Amino acid sequence: MKLKDYIRLIIVLLLCNSVLFAQVGITPRILELDNSDISKSHSFKLLNLSKEELHISVAVENWQMTNANQPIIIAPTETSLDQWIIVNPLTFTIPADSSQTVRIAFFPPSTLLAGEYRTMIYFNQVIQAKEKKGLIRSKFKLGAAVYLQIEDKQPQGEILSIWHKDKNIMLDINNQGNTHIRYAGNWSLWQTSHYPSADSIAKLNLHKDSVTKIDGLLEVGKLPGNSILPGNKRTISFPVDYLSNEDKQKLTLHIDGHMAGVKIIKTYTIDI
Repeated sequence: MKLKDYIRLIIVLLLCNSVLFAQVGITPRILELDNSDISKSHSFKLLNLSKEELHISVAVENWQMTNANQPIIIAPTETSLDQWIIVNPLTFTIPADSSQTVRIAFFPPSTLLAGEYRTMIYFNQVIQAKEKKGLIRSKFKLGAAVYLQIEDKQPQGEILSIWHKDKNIMLDINNQGNTHIRYAGNWSLWQTSHYPSADSIAKLNLHKDSVTKIDGLLEVGKLPGNSILPGNKRTISFPVDYLSNEDKQKLTLHIDGHMAGVKIIKTYTIDI
């Protein structure tokens, strides 16, 4: 196959992937439970919005977060949540424009220590042997996270430092509690000479259109909200496009978010 043919094939595959992912969904994507939920039945719904039936298999995996804030599958342990969760059904077919409910139930060991237990439920497309000649089918794998907290949550997190690299803002966050945390909220970038007070910003209800309407406001966005697992230190990053500007000036980044149930407002001065 010639190089240009490889390129055409890759483009077609990417287009097929993007279309398929737009036509398949899971609800909820994250299931957060506590002691009172162990004896209850819970469920996910997989949606097939495409015009073809989908054949699905389900896998339950133990997982951890990498330093790059990506989930990876790790080996199960005797007490990991994947070992005492039952999923039904494990294989099924979803007709076109339809959905399938997948139920889960817990059967925990008799002695279970306090803390957070988690698993990832993966929905995998199964490619059928009989395919139409010349038809390109994309195989997908979608994950839904389950968090189960045994005994009281003790969320505790802190922002150790804020720095920037190229056009990315980096937040070093430490989770000292016994449950996962997220720093979720909004950020805004200002010319330092026009930076208002934190109270003033809270009243502005900023959005993308605000950049053209408020003097000195350069860019706005949402914090990524990545999970930081118990006992982990992670660097969460998000892009700020204006940092690639070559004009020399002093900027102030305003961050307004919540972490571990606590409102945390931070500012960071940038010279570019």
